[in-house]
Parts: sequence; structure tokens; C-alpha cells
Amino acid sequence: GGLGELFDSDAQLERLIHRLMGIFRYAAEGEGGEQQGDREMVARWAMPLLEQCAVSCPKALSALYSFPKVERWATECLVASGRTASRREAFRGFLAMSWPRDRDEHWHLNFDLTGEGGGVLHPHCFFLPMLLPLAVKPPLQTCGELFGVVQSLLSQTNRLCAMFADAAKYPTPDAALHEAFAPQLDMVAGSLVAALRERPVIEVRGRQGEDFVLIGALNTLLSILQLRPHLKAQYAVGEQGLVRYLYRDCLFESPSAEECTPDGLPKCKMPSSRKSAFHLLRELASGCPEAYRELLQEMLRLHSRRELRQGMYLYQPSQVDKAPCGFVGLRNLGATCYMNSLLQQLFHIPEFRANVLQVPIADNVDRAEDLMWQLQCLFGYLQESEKQYYETRSLCSAYKDYDGQPVNTSLQMDVDEYLNMLFDRLETAIKGTPQECLLKECFGGKVVNQIICKDAVTVGDEVFDGDRPFKSEREETFFTLQLEVKHKRNILESLDLFVEGEVLEGDNKYFCEEADQKVDAVKRVCISELPKTLILHLKRFEFDLDCMKKVKVNDFCEFPMTLDMDAYTRDGIERREKAAKEAVKQGLDPASAVAQVESREGSGYELAGVLVHTGTADSGHYYSYIRDRCGAAKGGG
Repeated sequence: GGLGELFDSDAQLERLIHRLMGIFRYAAEGEGGEQQGDREMVARWAMPLLEQCAVSCPKALSALYSFPKVERWATECLVASGRTASRREAFRGFLAMSWPRDRDEHWHLNFDLTGEGGGVLHPHCFFLPMLLPLAVKPPLQTCGELFGVVQSLLSQTNRLCAMFADAAKYPTPDAALHEAFAPQLDMVAGSLVAALRERPVIEVRGRQGEDFVLIGALNTLLSILQLRPHLKAQYAVGEQGLVRYLYRDCLFESPSAEECTPDGLPKCKMPSSRKSAFHLLRELASGCPEAYRELLQEMLRLHSRRELRQGMYLYQPSQVDKAPCGFVGLRNLGATCYMNSLLQQLFHIPEFRANVLQVPIADNVDRAEDLMWQLQCLFGYLQESEKQYYETRSLCSAYKDYDGQPVNTSLQMDVDEYLNMLFDRLETAIKGTPQECLLKECFGGKVVNQIICKDAVTVGDEVFDGDRPFKSEREETFFTLQLEVKHKRNILESLDLFVEGEVLEGDNKYFCEEADQKVDAVKRVCISELPKTLILHLKRFEFDLDCMKKVKVNDFCEFPMTLDMDAYTRDGIERREKAAKEAVKQGLDPASAVAQVESREGSGYELAGVLVHTGTADSGHYYSYIRDRCGAAKGGG
């Protein structure tokens, strides 16, 4: 050709082709960096130049075929390159050299299908046998371009064989296919079947990311079976047949309890991989009665296990799959949003969830009516299920109110009232078990009701005065702190009101029994022991005496992401009062002295969840915001 006449010898042409191939390999190396733009530009020029040389002169193609370790070069360009632009350029180049758009049928007939007739081997017949083995087990997930070249070449194989048969170089297209491609296609088909079976599960439920190797292998095997349909009967049927493997392992197999993990069966979870598996199944059943019967048996086996669901004409399994975020929901049975929102909050407390699941259940109890068993089932489903939601109807039936009645799913409750009742039932359920102190350990704190005498009193032989006042204290346990939000800008103001106290003086003086006299005093409540997980209940509902009905307080109230509770504990209050007194004696600003008091360790909390009510006091909806604490340190909540 004209290109060959530009060189004094074939060796010079060969050096040019090899040099271009080396330049493109260099441009495809690496994964970015400062020279990324330069290398991509080199790749965009090197490959088109290599294409033009190869298409213009058969000797240039021969030079390309003789490049040292040409298979490795193809792998590095199509798969191993970390540069997507370079891989795409290689993909386009391989196809352009095999099937140039500006060349007619006569260009293809100048080549030989096997290379045994003395002519130059057709690039299609060189690249396809070279790349097919790579498609069996590609080394990396960056193999989309490799599979793209292979499948494009396979789709053009019948066309190429028909050209040579029409030119009387072969008696029939099948004869050309049999001589040029059949042995390797048959061998690769068997290798692909084995590779599919050995392929581990890569795709994970609830996460984006297709298994491109699996998708490519399925599509490549489909293309081969379209060229070699007699292989269907060989690989489709039987215990180890493709039909059973695709239908069960790739598409519809339910994992066992031991294997019920996000990366369990089936292998095809993403829409693209499932589509490829379905297409291969359809091809196997087409024109192969044995495979058709096998597929029908698999479908009947699966459908016989499903209950008949009335009204589900538009049933789609994908609509009941776990959400991409990876969490399982609770179905609202009508007006059970308060329960669902609270149970989700409790489930996402790792320590509480783990202990609930470990509570032993006696063998002789009616589990349908056992609250702890039903709560364990709910937590187990939320933790392990791959479905979109869990039905709480059985839990509602097992939970009984103070009158012994199950939850009325059409009647909404106040979530704080429900929490108190639930904890009361759970305390009874875990009594006598290793988890008997679970609620106290997770949520239990203590408040102390103090009455502090402001006057000097004598109790027994001790004299108490203003510097060391007499205190009458009574401790109570709590699971939630009740905070006022009316006319409060934030919960810090609500907490200040909680510990503010009331002055008892004048006609309302406090009678101190220990001193046997009435004295001026301060009555207040403060926290003596902080819980691991602190639950704050903002009192949004109150009874309006003017209207004689329950109303909702809609005042705006902010809350921080972190909360230091030291200033609201007994120890913290006493340390701050002492610092203020010392500052006054020294003539300093007591507020500055109080601000400099350091908090005790363990008094800090991070916001872990917010349970929100929207609506009025009579109707509305509850929902939750929850921080995922998987792997987070146990402690403040």
C-alpha cells in the first residue's frame, strides 16, 4: 500500500508501529497525577495514528501482530490502565482496526481468516482469539472496555463469515465459522461457565456498584451461544446446568439464616447484572427444548412456594427490598407512627439492642403473646432483614396496656406516655434474667429533691449556717427528664428552669423537722446521677383551662449537637455556688468565676436522635431523626 512505499524497508515500518504501540502504553500507565492531561492527549493522538497505519497497510497490521508480548500490551491498554480516557481510546482503536468505517467489503476480503493461506490474518481474527481468554477471568473490575471489544467482535463474527462465504472462499458461513473460530469459542464457553460458578458474590444489597466482571461474562457467554447454539444443551441442563445456576444463584435464591448478609445470594442484585442474567436465560431456552423444560420446572418450583396474594397484580420484588441506605423500616398500621419512631430510636442504641436480643425466653411461654419475644423479633428483623420494612402487628398484639388490651392501631398515643408504659412492661419481662438491670444501666439516672435551709439551724449537736447549710434530700430514679419549652428559646433555658428551685419564706416557710422549727429555705431538683443515654422530653402538650382542652405548645426551642450536663448536677451546682461565694468575698465577678468552673468527666452528651411530632394535640404524625452509631463509643446519648 501507499504507507509501505514511504519506508525503505519493512523493518522501518515495523519500528514505527512498535513505537506507536509503546507510546500508547506509556500514555495509558498510572491513575492520574500532574501529567494526566498530557498523557490523555498523547493517547488521543497515538491510537488514531496507529489505526490509520494498520488500516492503510496490511504490513502495518503484521507489524502490530509481531509486537513483543502483544497480549500483555492489550491487557495493559484495555484493563490495567487506571485512566478511563485511555481505556476508552483503546476500545475505540481495537474496533476501528477490525471494522474501519471507511472501508468496504473488498478491504476485508484482502485478509485471511486463519493465516494459513499465506495472506495477512484479518484483525478481527487476531484480536478476538487474543482477547477472549482475558474475558474469562479479567484481573480487575476496570474491564468494561475489554468486554465491550469482545462482545462487539463476537456480534460481527457472523457478518465476517458471510462475507467470505459470499466471495466463494468458503462453501457456507458455518464452514468459515467452524474453521476460523469454533474451537476457541467452544473452549472459552466452557471456561466461562466454570468461571461463573466460581465467581464470588460481589454485589451488596443497599449499595451502589455493579459486578462488571460478572456482567461481562454473562454477556460474552450469551454472544458465544448465539454463534454456537448446539452448546446450549451441553451446558444448560442438569444439577450443574446453567439454567438452574442462573435462576437460583444469580437471580432468585434466598440466603440461609447463616448466610443472610448484604453480600449473600443472589449474585445479581443490581438491575444491570439481573438484566444480563435474564437475557442469558432467555437465550438458553430459545431453540433448546431441554433448557426450556428446565427453566419451566424452576419457575414452577419457585411459584409453588409463594402464597397467593390478592390484589398484587403489579407486584415488584424491588419495591419491597431494603432501601439503599441499608436500614429497615417499620410499617405504619394506621396510627402507630409514635411507636415506630420510638422503637427505631431504641433499636439504634447498640448496647440496648444487643442486650434485648440476648434476653432468654422460657420454652413454656406463649411467644405470640410474649412482649420480649416479639421485641426480639422486631430488633432481629431490623438488624438482619433484607426487606424494606417489618410488620409490627404481632408486637401490637403482644403489648398490653394497663387494662390488658392490645395496642389500638387506629388510635394515636403520646409518645412519652407510651415510652413509660413500654419500660414498665420491659422491666417486668426482664426480671430474673441476666439483663434485669438493662433499663437502669442504659437509661437510668437519679434526681435529688433538695430543701436547703437558708437560716442557721441546729440538728443534734451540729450547727448549720449559710456557709454550710442544712439540706434535706430525697433521691428518685428517672428514665426521662421532663423539660418545659413554653417561652424557652433553647433547652439550656429549660434545664436552668429545671434546677432553678423555689424560695420558701414568709407564710410559706419550710418546717424543718430535724431542727423542729420553721426556716427560710430553697426547694429545688437537680441531678445526682447521670444516665448513659439521656432522654429529654420536651413538654409540648398541656391542658388549657380556659378552653378546657389539650393544646400543643408550638414555641420555637433550639437544642445543641453537644450538651454538657455538669451544671445541672448536684455536684456541679455546689461547685459553682462555692466558686460564686469565693468570688464575692474577694470582690470579683461571680459570673466569671462560675464560667471558669470545669465540668467533670462523663457529663458530656452528643445528640443521637430527635423524635419529632408535627400536627396538633388531637392529631398529627411522629417521625425520627437518628444518628447511626455503629462503631461509635458507648456512653452519652
